[in-house]
Amino acid sequence: QNKDSLVAYIVSHSPDLNIEEIRNHCRQHLRQYMVPSHIIILHKFPLNSNGKIDRKQLPIPSLLNNVPIVDKPISELEDQIHKLWCNVLQLTSVPRYANCFALGGSSLTLIQFFNYYQFHFGLDMQLNVLDFFLTPTIADHVQLLQNSRPKLKTIWTPLHLIQGAASFAQTRLWMDEQVRFHEEVSVFNELLIYQLKSSSSLPIERLRQGLRLVVDKNPILRTAVTFDQERLIQKILPLSSEHYPIQVTCVKTNIEIEMIFYNEETNRSLFILEQGKVFRCHLLLQSSAKELTRDDMIIFNFHHIAVDGNSIQVFINNLRQVLLTGKLSNDENEHLTYLDYSQYERLEDWSIARQYWKEILTSVHPSIQQQNYSVKTGRGYTITFDLDRMIVKSLNQFITQSNLTLFQVGLAAFFVFLFKLSNNDQLEFCTGI
Repeated sequence: QNKDSLVAYIVSHSPDLNIEEIRNHCRQHLRQYMVPSHIIILHKFPLNSNGKIDRKQLPIPSLLNNVPIVDKPISELEDQIHKLWCNVLQLTSVPRYANCFALGGSSLTLIQFFNYYQFHFGLDMQLNVLDFFLTPTIADHVQLLQNSRPKLKTIWTPLHLIQGAASFAQTRLWMDEQVRFHEEVSVFNELLIYQLKSSSSLPIERLRQGLRLVVDKNPILRTAVTFDQERLIQKILPLSSEHYPIQVTCVKTNIEIEMIFYNEETNRSLFILEQGKVFRCHLLLQSSAKELTRDDMIIFNFHHIAVDGNSIQVFINNLRQVLLTGKLSNDENEHLTYLDYSQYERLEDWSIARQYWKEILTSVHPSIQQQNYSVKTGRGYTITFDLDRMIVKSLNQFITQSNLTLFQVGLAAFFVFLFKLSNNDQLEFCTGI
């Protein structure tokens, strides 16, 4: 299958040697990725003329070595899981009690399976990934899914607050901006850029009224983030024109446009978190100063502490609705705000996660902890390159099977690249995303 796998060769003359017992012993004493995918018993090692082991003469493992005869799935659930295993492992069939690792799978393979189970079967179930690692067969996975307990559902309702603790994500972004990055350069400005291609015009005043309704409905766009000497807090402010400012610039050349783009993307002074100024609009006009016409541009700029990819889509949908209909429903009693979410977030039990990271961080080598990093500039470079068609096809297949996003996989690949680039000794990869 042209895949790398870990093979253990054992010299033994005992006819009663049990391969599964050996594999289970390895699981108990080794990390999962160190457990051999294949175990082959030999009477003796093949040697070359120098008396050393001749690796080329070692027998190639058979994927179905020491597993039961192929049997058919006995339920609809088992049939779905069987098809998943065959697809991921690239086999025509898989025995119900065949060990995933004995079939050439790895810990990453099991993670793919687990992600699939969570997405397709476990939305309302409490699934523990460790259970699926300890019993890596189709029959066992089916049993685990059938016996899993339903999740305890928590119903969140609007709290009708105007002030409360900042979310964990807001705290991290605020700390990054205060400590990790150069004070003159922003790395958290999020831009949306549109260019009008229609022959009809858009009055600036109509856009202004639309933005007022959108900011009124979405209080996160007028939320101040401040530090009160003990903790970071967020406070929803009364609606003001300062929360949806529109700057109008007449441009003549592409160089002017590029300079404006650069300034919008990197200028930290465009936003003032303490005053709730986390959103702005910049219009690039070629002629009229009262309306947008063909080829004019609109820049919507957000601070990342107020929006992410999903919430930007909410903004787009709201603005589209208000520009088409002239109105926007705004029943605050029906909707959770980001401030509500931040308070519910802190009611979750994070003790297990804290303990996990405490153990991980205390195991970091002292030489890593003692490294002194200068404040980062926030500047970067863009490199464009093409990927082979087969790599793209395989990448898309992996993303689909694992229920991941292109961003997640791309970021993971970038971290691996940095790790190898630094000779495997540089662990400071927090990017503040």
